[in-house]
Amino acid sequence: GRVQEALAMRALARQLQSAEHGEFPLEYVQSPAALQVYLNTRRPTISNAQAAAALQSPTPAFVVIRDYDALRRLLPVHAHVFEVYRWPARGIATMRIISNRPGLEQPSSGDAAQRSPFCHSHN
Repeated sequence: GRVQEALAMRALARQLQSAEHGEFPLEYVQSPAALQVYLNTRRPTISNAQAAAALQSPTPAFVVIRDYDALRRLLPVHAHVFEVYRWPARGIATMRIISNRPGLEQPSSGDAAQRSPFCHSHN
């Protein structure tokens, strides 16, 4: 239910805040409102197409999404994406975090630079 989901989002927010320094680079397609409340962020949502593009870029991307199937249809078959978080852990997930990194940890600042000769700036 919603109460359990809100409690899970609070625990996730604590995990993210303890794991990193500064704001964790989450992008939101659809997400429980509680997550941004607990993280104290107000990031705008992005489209599935924007999420798919972010996941295929060399820059670390972490996408919060409810309808993963819709996003997966936009990704090429060979895309390297990872489910780094899901709620609930068993059964049908109602929310996931999908990333182009294998784990839910803050990317180091040199991460993207080492992988790509180009520096991608956020506009």
